[in-house]
Amino acid sequence: MAARRSYGTGSLYERTDAAGRETWYGHWRDGGRQVKRRIGPKRIVGTREGLTRTQAEAELRRLIGETAVNAPLVGDRLSLEELGRRYLIHLEQKGRKKATLTAVRSVLDHWLVPHFGDRAVDAIEPEDVRDLMRRMERGGVGRRRNKPVGPKSIRNYIGTLSALFNFAERNGWARSNPVRPGSAVGGHTAMILR
Repeated sequence: MAARRSYGTGSLYERTDAAGRETWYGHWRDGGRQVKRRIGPKRIVGTREGLTRTQAEAELRRLIGETAVNAPLVGDRLSLEELGRRYLIHLEQKGRKKATLTAVRSVLDHWLVPHFGDRAVDAIEPEDVRDLMRRMERGGVGRRRNKPVGPKSIRNYIGTLSALFNFAERNGWARSNPVRPGSAVGGHTAMILR
């Protein structure tokens, strides 16, 4: 059993996915917010692939230091465009497929950035998301100015917006996700998809 870490230095743990792959994760507090990060794959015994516990501990310490220095406080003015840029970098670092990156970039360029402009992420409310969905239903933003969007595409685009807000929440850049299921937006999405 590993020695207990001193208070305030975070914790390192491992998780196994459905395919049986083991991954190191880190968890710590930065000010009042809780931070969780994927550290990397766990070393498979007898190979050089993945991280040993010592390597994972070193990466955890590096991430804790980096987060404390670089993380903007909740309420700092972070636009949706800047959040999108950071999210794309995050997806690239996680090794997401080129098609995924292209799809996210497309939703940002054609719908989200033109609709929300340079508004701060923390200023976007469920009503603003409902306005965007109504605009998508009738057309009128970006290059698809006159072409309405179907229910499945709306669901996908709003899902991307929700993923952006989840990413912002995890990093302390947003207090809440105005798209989260159960919010006022959720009911409007259900009406569109009937």
